[in-house]
Amino acid sequence: SHLDDLHKHLAESLALAQPGAKKHRLKCLLSLVKKLDVENFMFIPTILPEVILCVKEHNEKTRVAAFRCLVAVGYVFLDKNEDKKLAMKNYFEMIIAGLTGTTHLASATLLCLSKIVYEYNSFLDNTVLDQILEIVVAMMESKQREIIKGVISFIKASIGVIDYAIIEPYVKPILDSFNTWEKTIRHHFRAKVKTILERLLRRFGYEMIYKLSGVEHKKVLNNIVKEQRRTKAQKEAKRRPGAEEEESGEEEESAHYGRGLKTPEKLVVPGFAAETSLSTSFREEYVPEKDVSEVVKQHKERQSKLADQMLKMTQNLKQVSVAARDIIQQDNQNLSGVQDVVDRNTAKLGKETAQLEKFNQSSGKCWVWTLIFVVMVIFIVMVIFIRLFPRKR
Repeated sequence: SHLDDLHKHLAESLALAQPGAKKHRLKCLLSLVKKLDVENFMFIPTILPEVILCVKEHNEKTRVAAFRCLVAVGYVFLDKNEDKKLAMKNYFEMIIAGLTGTTHLASATLLCLSKIVYEYNSFLDNTVLDQILEIVVAMMESKQREIIKGVISFIKASIGVIDYAIIEPYVKPILDSFNTWEKTIRHHFRAKVKTILERLLRRFGYEMIYKLSGVEHKKVLNNIVKEQRRTKAQKEAKRRPGAEEEESGEEEESAHYGRGLKTPEKLVVPGFAAETSLSTSFREEYVPEKDVSEVVKQHKERQSKLADQMLKMTQNLKQVSVAARDIIQQDNQNLSGVQDVVDRNTAKLGKETAQLEKFNQSSGKCWVWTLIFVVMVIFIVMVIFIRLFPRKR
């Protein structure tokens, strides 16, 4: 069918695509993805690396088209499979293979994962989300700014959509990773880290986040609370102009937790002892209830799982790379064949041009001699005519 021909043509022309044509190419891919059926699912792995890389393009329209195509592929997986969670798991395994690639590809993959988690969090299994969070926390130790930027985007998107029980064990590793960054990296991402802390406050409350944060971030948390309290006071002053400030104990307590956050009674977090005083609970250190050996055992199990997952991702990436290599080799062979044909045609054209020049030269000489012969014949005929018919006197 024509659809199969289009799939084949787009896959083969990937290596020859120009940067200016990426936006229109993605729109064409989006239209084709919407018409995919189960038999043409092998078309998705061939275009997925291109879509992932396009989310890092400078052109905004190209990035928007790439994200739309990414979401459309997810809808195709859900529509063509009965088991929705298994379909999204397979989709994630295809995308997550990009984390084992270059720095640029890994950063683009993290942006894609954040978009997929935001769009399809209700169809994702808890084990898949747990595995993704483990990988993201491990990648926070990277020294590459581009990777850290992608990690921060994923964390910002996942805080509000992933279930509380799944993301809660990773809050402390995330906060600890902020402290392991170099000074230049911390300074570069300080505004984004502050945004993450604000979202963590809204989701988990001041008490828990203050316990798990380092000394530097505790100052930031206090500053955030002060700003929230100041903003709340200004809004109340605008609503009641000229009224005296009447701050009760409840208002002062809510200021510590920030606007829209959970109250202390609802902050029952596993792994923390019950607190009797709010003011003293903020300054206490985090003490895990689990035994150290059990924690070490769990970390080893997670590391082994993570190693297996990275191995699978490497294998998937290798398959995609081999497919891309085969396509490029085939294109190079086609180009070499076209070049040979062009060379042969050029040689033939040179020969024909030389023959034409010789013919033009020979034809020119022939006409000259022909004219001379005609003139001589006319002259002789006139002389004979004059001799035969002389003029009468």
